Amino acid sequence: MTAKHMEKSCDVLPKEDSEGLGEYLPYVLVKHLQFCGYDLEINQYMNYKMGVSALIWECAFVLCQYFQQEKMNFSGKKVIELGSGTGIVGILAVLLGE
Repeated sequence: MTAKHMEKSCDVLPKEDSEGLGEYLPYVLVKHLQFCGYDLEINQYMNYKMGVSALIWECAFVLCQYFQQEKMNFSGKKVIELGSGTGIVGILAVLLGE
C-alpha cells in the first residue's frame, strides 16, 4: 500500500482585503494524506512568518511511509518527535499507539 495525498490552496483573506499585499498574502495549503489506514488533513499556513514550522518536510513523508511499510505499532511506547514542521510524524505515531 502506498501513501496517498492531494492538496488544495485556499485564500485566508477575502479578495477585497488583499489589495496591495502582494507576495505577503497569507493562504492555507491543505494536504489530505493517507498513512496506515488513517486519513489526515494538515493545514499549512503560508506567508505567516512561521518559518520551517509551517511546512510538511519531505523527510516527514518518508518517515510516515516507513511507519506504513514496516507496520509500526507504538502501543505502550514513549515517542518523542522533534522537528517535522507541522508535526505529522508525531500525529501518526499517536494514532499508531492507540
